[in-house]
Parts: sequence; structure tokens; C-alpha cells
Amino acid sequence: SLLDASVFIDARSAAERVWAIEVASRCEGVGMVIADGRGIGMAESRRLQLAAAAAGTAAQRIRPDEERAEQSAARAPGRARPQPGMEC
Repeated sequence: SLLDASVFIDARSAAERVWAIEVASRCEGVGMVIADGRGIGMAESRRLQLAAAAAGTAAQRIRPDEERAEQSAARAPGRARPQPGMEC
């Protein structure tokens, strides 16, 4: 199943999180990276974008609403919100 094929990483710091996202994004065997994008600046965002593009990996970094005004190298920044009554 998809869950069995997934790898979850609990980084201890922002630097570790960025490193893990970059390594996963560069791995050609990875189909999709979904990551916590909190606190990732423009330079780091661009570096992660280039890493994913080099390997052909799809990467999605999720950021909170309070960081919406921060610059990012995301091609198509979007907005996702939980819907009432939906459980995770």
C-alpha cells in the first residue's frame, strides 16, 4: 500500500529538515516528497526546487498561513485548508 511504501522523517531542527527534504528530492527512486515547509527561506526553497527538478521528483512543501507573504520558489503556491467534518 501507499502507506507501507512511505518514509516519514521527524527532523530535530530546521537545518535537518531542509537536508532531509533535499536528499529525498534528489533521489530518483522517490516519486513524491511532501514536506513541512515552515521557516524555509527563498534561497533554501530555490535549492530544494532545483534538487527536485534535477531528479524529476515531485515535491510539495506545506507552509502555514502566517508565512503566506514570505517569498518562495514554488511554481504554483496554493492554499489548502481542512474541511469541517473531515478527519485525518
